[in-house]
Amino acid sequence: MAMYNSHFGRNDDLVGRHNKNEHQDMLMMNAKYSSYGWSWRTLIFIILFAVVLLVSPLALPPLPPPPPVLLLVPVGIMLVLLVLAFSPSYSPELVLYNNVS
Repeated sequence: MAMYNSHFGRNDDLVGRHNKNEHQDMLMMNAKYSSYGWSWRTLIFIILFAVVLLVSPLALPPLPPPPPVLLLVPVGIMLVLLVLAFSPSYSPELVLYNNVS
């Protein structure tokens, strides 16, 4: 009997084994490259960005303070995020399972 793989939309007897091997290869490749850390380009970018953030307030003129109403915007965003974080999910189609072998 043919197996249907919904990820690729193909009917094939070998799709399950083939995708499992590809998945394992990708996990090994990601583990191999993640052990190298940051590249030199990333480090240079982070250092330059930090220097720009440190020097720009010295070069730019001071700005007036924002209106008090705008100061409540971050507080409102944080309240919305807290409500969403602690509210339960009522998705009946949400199925959590672990298919790692």
